[in-house]
Amino acid sequence: MTTSARPSRASSSDGRSDARIESNGSGKNLSLESWYPILEGYKDSVAAGVNFQFSDPILFDTLEVSASYSPDSDLPSDERTHISIDYSHVVANATPLSGTWHAGARYNYANFYDLFGPTKQSLKGNWFYLGYDKTLLYDDPRQLDFRTELNHYANLDRLPRYQNIDVTFDKLTTFHADLSYEHIRRSLGAVDDEKGFKWRVIGAANYVDSDTIPKMFGNFDFGFPLGWEHSSIWLRTSAGVAFGEVDDEFANFFFGGFGNNYVDNGEIKRYRHEYALPGFELNEIFGRNFVRSMIEVNLPPIRFDRVGTPGFFLSWARPAIFATGLATNLDNSSGLRQDVYDVGAQIDFQFTILSHMDMTLSVGYAVANGDNISSSDEFMISLKIL
Repeated sequence: MTTSARPSRASSSDGRSDARIESNGSGKNLSLESWYPILEGYKDSVAAGVNFQFSDPILFDTLEVSASYSPDSDLPSDERTHISIDYSHVVANATPLSGTWHAGARYNYANFYDLFGPTKQSLKGNWFYLGYDKTLLYDDPRQLDFRTELNHYANLDRLPRYQNIDVTFDKLTTFHADLSYEHIRRSLGAVDDEKGFKWRVIGAANYVDSDTIPKMFGNFDFGFPLGWEHSSIWLRTSAGVAFGEVDDEFANFFFGGFGNNYVDNGEIKRYRHEYALPGFELNEIFGRNFVRSMIEVNLPPIRFDRVGTPGFFLSWARPAIFATGLATNLDNSSGLRQDVYDVGAQIDFQFTILSHMDMTLSVGYAVANGDNISSSDEFMISLKIL
């Protein structure tokens, strides 16, 4: 339900409108923008609740608060209530602090898209975070971004980001700083990137049980067009290292799966991410250090002229094939080195609703194998809404 309680623009003495720029920095001009009922997923349970959104007139400050409850008797009583608070503040003046600051707190975090597994984001316990994002260079097609975030977790029962990895300690503090650059081009009529490169470097640390575990990893992608129209080939490489003990879950990277849910709002081609490894189970492969390489061929899109109605029609299909190789625990000091690979394909169908709103239906399949691991496969279907 939306409300009309938005601050009005005041008129200055010279006749110009005053957009209340002074709200930048105080947050005192926040007002209720909307509220609506919500459904969320928590682990394998359903939660019902309400979401409130607040903002100032020029969106320098936004606040989102949601609360829900899971009536599932299979959940412990202390895991049935779910609360999320997310605040964002934009510093628009030309100072070293300009950029976007965000902070929040969550209790037994629940997420709508967990209703449509297999990937789960819900997280038991308390979670507090403070982050900062800034675009250092924006000269299209070149862009350089910096991001950093501090997180603290308490009463954990699994690792954040890795839903199948239980923890031995229930308190964790993490910090990461992320610098990324891209120079990507695509030709007129393309449906995906066709040429260029991008890189990303991340420094991180886990603080747990009075021990600090540094981690570093990065990505480099390079692509160029093929002879067919709107087709390209991409080489994607990732590598990382952690400096803890090999049997410590906080000092490992985990890999596996496409990572898409049946209904989703994230990236469509999630198999490109460094943690993805279609064909294996989520988080099945692990290592304190790793090198991952992928070759991906994006084939020419198939365009449709008369599939559907003017209000709902199929625009195009985008096929791609890929092969990935991953080596973990390269030092082999504990005899845990793993060398694995997969081969797969994904095709994305884009539907257009009411002339300008898009949905994408993705279908993928991959086969995986490796040292001392039985061959396995994975089928993926996912609908990205709007």
